[in-house]
Amino acid sequence: MRLGLSTVDQIDTLFTRWVDLYSRSELPSRLYRFNEGIDPVLVLPTAALNAGLSAAFQCLWQVQQFVMKRKIRSTSIAVRGLIRAAMLGSAHTLYVLLPKNPDERALRARQIAQLEAKQLREGVREFAAFSQLAGLGLGHAQSELIDRAATGLLDGGVITETRILRTVGTDLGELLPDEGTDPNDGYVEQLMWIWRSFSGIAHAFAWPEQLAQHRVGGSVPHTGPGDLVTDFVFVATMAHVAFDQALQVGDA
Repeated sequence: MRLGLSTVDQIDTLFTRWVDLYSRSELPSRLYRFNEGIDPVLVLPTAALNAGLSAAFQCLWQVQQFVMKRKIRSTSIAVRGLIRAAMLGSAHTLYVLLPKNPDERALRARQIAQLEAKQLREGVREFAAFSQLAGLGLGHAQSELIDRAATGLLDGGVITETRILRTVGTDLGELLPDEGTDPNDGYVEQLMWIWRSFSGIAHAFAWPEQLAQHRVGGSVPHTGPGDLVTDFVFVATMAHVAFDQALQVGDA
């Protein structure tokens, strides 16, 4: 646990550097290039990366506060929800930035923009039909602009979160080899464990705990299925790599 907590302290410093970089009037060219060809009425890839990094830091910082400040009470479901969000935010960033090839990075940045566009279009369409909460939606003209732009960008399909996580696991295995094991399998399996089980818990399903009961042949610890400390340290390390990659690209 100490390793995870100290890693979050390091991420705190990196996050401050990232905010300074992202808030500049002009983004560094290697980051700005990701936005080429994306209609500005949609979520630009750089905005998606910023959202992912911000979520990773904020969620991990909150977990750190729960652990270090005993008076702030929490629950295993809340902590897992935060770790899951931090994992996804880190994964979106790493998916784009881990490849060394600029063309591959640009392709992946577009795929993240497509994922954002799909969610945005679904929300805009749903909110446009509101009657009692009509004020939460956009005007007809703006909704139409977003719908058309998203539909154009989404031609050809959208990548899934599962594929992003599997790809990131493989890429991390190549970046951070672990002697004596197959790192690709290890990182992919760790990500799939968190993604599947934590998502089940976040959606109020019973199956993650029942699965754990079958595995251990009895009651599950109050901390829930799996090893929460291991999961936290893994995601904290993953987030640290995400910030390192973002700052390397941004400062270059």
